[in-house]
Amino acid sequence: MGHLTFSTRFNAFLAIALVGACTVTTAFAQTADRNTGAWDPFVISAHIPTDRVLFTGTEFYGPYSGRSIEMREGLLGGTPRNWLYVWGGSQRFVVKGRASNSRMRLSGQFYGFRAQVKKPNDHGDFGVAVQFESNNTTDANIYVGRSRVTYSGTQSNSLSAQFDHSRGFVSRGGILQSSNDGDGEAFAVYGGIGKELPDVGNLTFRGQAELVAQGWRSALDRRQHSLEFKPILNGSISYRLTRWASLQGEVTVMPAGVPYFAGHLTGLGSFLFYQPGGVAAELRDHVVGYGGLHLVLHWKR
Repeated sequence: MGHLTFSTRFNAFLAIALVGACTVTTAFAQTADRNTGAWDPFVISAHIPTDRVLFTGTEFYGPYSGRSIEMREGLLGGTPRNWLYVWGGSQRFVVKGRASNSRMRLSGQFYGFRAQVKKPNDHGDFGVAVQFESNNTTDANIYVGRSRVTYSGTQSNSLSAQFDHSRGFVSRGGILQSSNDGDGEAFAVYGGIGKELPDVGNLTFRGQAELVAQGWRSALDRRQHSLEFKPILNGSISYRLTRWASLQGEVTVMPAGVPYFAGHLTGLGSFLFYQPGGVAAELRDHVVGYGGLHLVLHWKR
């Protein structure tokens, strides 16, 4: 019942926001934050949002190999200092199989911060920020008919350096380590580049591409297993509705399957070193894509 209530409230709130968009005037474009996507931890950016407090509600959906991924996310963030952005939130995943009784379910919490070490300026000097994020998940349950398989929850920690270059170009490099109650650990090294295009009215366009090199080590023999390379492609559009609200739509494609570091899907990707079967089997090495819609509420500092 709580699940249905959340969905109903979110959809109603989203509908109200869309109706409000019809009353937006061009005056809001003059006060819009140039870095409207900087609130999103997955977006490559060394900027700090100009919001004192912000909240986002997100719906994700992605079909793959006749199956689907559904995810809901809530994030609360803030800027206690003009050089520091902190956030925390929760997620709920459901992977649905071809049959109605084939499911994978898990939930998780995440938190992190971005600290700006060097601020970019209009003279072409690049900006630098350090970002940390931790993802903690519950046990994942895979249901096939009346049977259930449970995998222990995981903790994934990532640390990256983010760079803002001139003309809207951005880049980052980072590492991730994921572990559980003793079955082993996964690791990843990732790097990417992105570009923010000039604003068009209230619209902001972004694109980024990353490559993840990953592997895992068994707790039994401590042997490192084969290294894999998995790309992530992402594009997003942000639209400023009012001074206090915006919408952001995004599309992400993972051509070689979901990596251990997977942006909004990191909590789900952290289970794949178990090599689960059933509904989750093809997440590891098949093309996976998803779309997301974020509703962002801003309180400016």
